[in-house]
Amino acid sequence: MYWLLKKQLNASQNAKSRSPVVSSVTLVGTMLSGEMIMSNSMYAVTVPPIIHSLTNLRVILEKAASHAEAKKIDPSVLVHARLYSDMFPLSRQVQIPTDVAKGAVSRLAGLEPPKYDDNESTFAELLARIDKTIALLKSFKAEQIDETEGKIIVLLMHDKTVEFKGLAYSQWQTHR
Repeated sequence: MYWLLKKQLNASQNAKSRSPVVSSVTLVGTMLSGEMIMSNSMYAVTVPPIIHSLTNLRVILEKAASHAEAKKIDPSVLVHARLYSDMFPLSRQVQIPTDVAKGAVSRLAGLEPPKYDDNESTFAELLARIDKTIALLKSFKAEQIDETEGKIIVLLMHDKTVEFKGLAYSQWQTHR
């Protein structure tokens, strides 16, 4: 990562820029006294990584659907399959990350997360749920999420209330 930042920084300096700035999806840096100073946008460290993960999940499900079709396996067998008896079925394994994604970003923006019916039973329905969640996440503006590092997020978990500051909540939700 440092090498990439240095390469981008050198390219901007070679372009005779007086105030070199390195930017990517998640980092903005400025050179001061020979040191790179980094700042993170809450939007950038929350929304794009979640969208990336959901997009990867979508690709995995597409491959599973193609595999079922190619091998003449009833797709509902895979959608309702459990890898081990105490695990959730695949359908629930997709519902959980979409719930986490819409909940995390909505709460950081100060909104109530939308409710989804957890009734998907086909690959097409699971893919549609992922698409719906990605579309929701893309509807948020950076201004709604940025500067929420210190915002208090209160969750009811089972029989207790848990409080998080925005940054810790974002990290907990995006790095599980």
